[in-house]
Amino acid sequence: MTGGEVEREALIKIASHAHGRLEGLLANTNTQSCRDKVTKAFQEYMIAVLQEQPLPLERHRFESQCKAGAHSQGGGASKVGARGSPETVRFLYLILAHAQPQQVLRLIDALDEPGQPHSFVVHVDAKADAAVQTALAAAAAARANVHVLRGAERVEVQWGGFSVCQAMLNALRYAVSHSLAFDWFWNLSGTSYPLASNRALRAALAAHAPHAVFADVAPAPPRFSPLGWNRYVECDGRLHRIGRNFLPQGSVALRTGSQWFVGTPAYARWLLEDAALVAPFAAYAAHVAVADEIFFPTLLLASPFCGGVVHDNLHHVEFGRRSDGGDARAAERCLMPDPRHCGRSPIAITRDYLPVLEHSGKLFARKFDAAADGGGGNAVLDD
Repeated sequence: MTGGEVEREALIKIASHAHGRLEGLLANTNTQSCRDKVTKAFQEYMIAVLQEQPLPLERHRFESQCKAGAHSQGGGASKVGARGSPETVRFLYLILAHAQPQQVLRLIDALDEPGQPHSFVVHVDAKADAAVQTALAAAAAARANVHVLRGAERVEVQWGGFSVCQAMLNALRYAVSHSLAFDWFWNLSGTSYPLASNRALRAALAAHAPHAVFADVAPAPPRFSPLGWNRYVECDGRLHRIGRNFLPQGSVALRTGSQWFVGTPAYARWLLEDAALVAPFAAYAAHVAVADEIFFPTLLLASPFCGGVVHDNLHHVEFGRRSDGGDARAAERCLMPDPRHCGRSPIAITRDYLPVLEHSGKLFARKFDAAADGGGGNAVLDD
């Protein structure tokens, strides 16, 4: 084989592999807009590789705003200067819903207290059945403290995508822009439910300092494999893996944890307004898998509020077995090069699980599913 033939064969193979990879990506799309988004992302990625150029934000330095030595080592430190009386504690509940509006309303009814100025902001997945939005909006119209996002405030939420974070941020932005007063906000699912009385909820948080943020964050940064850290785009109801990703530069260390947390007004404003760290990190997190378990934990420990972290999100969630009870894996949750590496969802809580909740020491649990236990899942709440 001559030198010229080697070059031609190499070009043919490179073009063939690139074409095959793109066709494989496009096979998982349904709309032209998604095909265009995936194609542009793949083109950007391939050009960066071939021309040895950085991807967007690859040379950006993400610098922590946490002051040296400020990290909280547990919940004790945040009790210094405790807020005190629970009677005047005001909560903002941000609820991410996608189905079962009656169950969402039951959650709101359980948390709403006459004489207590709590507020509720509900985000309904934009791809949910229209009846869900209609039912919740109708209920909100009769309750001044219940707000349901509408129009462009709603996003299509996909498992593992940054859309989960965006939905929560949109709900938080609505609350702040409408001057809803609160001492702490709770980030809840429509399938969450309290395990304690409202007074117990208020007392638990009032025992801590007003700046306390409650979150479940892994004690150490994870070790990401270069082969397992990938770049994605989100469209057509799933994530599409484009290629290998880069780890961020700078003093911010990626952290993992739960998306469910409890924050303060000051932390809320920082999440919505900070341009130095939050904005560029949001652009980065928009291309990672399971962004909700990286975006919020990473930002919290890199924020000016790192010293007030209570390492407990007050939520009980169980991932002990697959929610479908079998080995079936939804294709949109198998995001890694190894097809056996798939994501999971929490199990639905049934009656036989109640003793675990009673001894959990948590204030909330999920997920409660009306379709569980043969359609009698809500009976678990009655127990």
